[in-house]
Amino acid sequence: MYVEKLTMKDFRCFEQAEVTFVYPGKEGLPKEALNNVTLLIGINGTGKTTTLKATSLSLLAPALFHLGYVPYHLVRHTPSGRQEFAEATAIIHTDSNVERHLMPQRLFVIAVRSLEVSEMFVASGTDGPADWTALQEYFAADVHQHFFLIGYGASRRTEYLESLDSQRSRRRHPRFQRVAGLFEDYITLYPLAAWYPTLESKPRQKEVRDLLNGLLPDGTEFTGEFKDADAIFKHNGVKLPFGALSDGFRSYIGLVADMLYHLNYVCPKKSKLTDLSGVVMIDDIDVHLHPKWQREVVPKLAGTFPKLQFIITSHSPLVAGTLHAANIRVVEDNQIHEYTERIHGLSADQILTSSYFMLDTSRSPAAEAKLKTIARRVADTHDPTPAIDFLKELTGQTNAHPPKKGKKPGSKK
Repeated sequence: MYVEKLTMKDFRCFEQAEVTFVYPGKEGLPKEALNNVTLLIGINGTGKTTTLKATSLSLLAPALFHLGYVPYHLVRHTPSGRQEFAEATAIIHTDSNVERHLMPQRLFVIAVRSLEVSEMFVASGTDGPADWTALQEYFAADVHQHFFLIGYGASRRTEYLESLDSQRSRRRHPRFQRVAGLFEDYITLYPLAAWYPTLESKPRQKEVRDLLNGLLPDGTEFTGEFKDADAIFKHNGVKLPFGALSDGFRSYIGLVADMLYHLNYVCPKKSKLTDLSGVVMIDDIDVHLHPKWQREVVPKLAGTFPKLQFIITSHSPLVAGTLHAANIRVVEDNQIHEYTERIHGLSADQILTSSYFMLDTSRSPAAEAKLKTIARRVADTHDPTPAIDFLKELTGQTNAHPPKKGKKPGSKK
């Protein structure tokens, strides 16, 4: 199951908007584009996270009443007041005979105003031929690898095994638990130490370890060992527990390990985790990631799981630069646009000043103001000194000192 298109009406910040997504098997994609990634970019508050929320709610519509979700601030507010209702509609692409037989093409969810509570759902479901009872049972079973949906919020963090509140996750249906991080800040990722040792199959353990290590940067690997209820990693030749790794490593490893846990949960014993299809949404995929990782994370995830559809958001030009125009959607002015400008392979500075980010310059406001001041001096005098100062400021050579003998510029002392 994949998402072809999402339409929103009076849904949070959107009055009326729609977005199409890239998914495996989609026709008409350029050969060079990744066939399973859609990136949403835009300034804060334009609706990137809202799009992820609307997508997840639409896909879960047949069972929302039973999954444990409580609607909050979905109906759009305007200066003149709040609208009467909000609607989100997802068009589904199915890639298996099981899904075609059961899943309708269109799923929608409606939230309305209420005098008693802030908001409530009055309708959710389909407008196509479907066995409603069978569809609800299908969602409730949560064992069907053909319907896999998971979403990660920007505030994600991994729970430690000793403080893991297993009862909290049991209060919700697993289907909603997988996307709850998009709606609630305190939702934590399931730690590797809580589930990897319980895998009964040695081949599955090896598969999980290989997938995780394939997604880690060079010099870091999961050893498959555990000590004091913590997974052990080898980092630059030194064995360290998960809790001793940096925030960046823990954030990224926690995300990948949690996704592998849920994939394994629904995966048949004789199937590979990489054979599963479904939808993975990640808000701010570049959180805590060094620029080097930002250049690699999306192609690695997409290549490792070619049958998963990734819908992600980011503010990073380095992440955007790993994708082609067909993979990118720009959220602005309460609309979602597709541009044709090429940014794949460009430098971060070129990408930031492109139509995707629309910055006049990537320099700090103070540096830009200084350049303008010097430029005015150049225009007001025939003295070459201001022009030389301008060039020095432009190239970063202002107050630069020649390196000491035997030292290369920029080398450490």
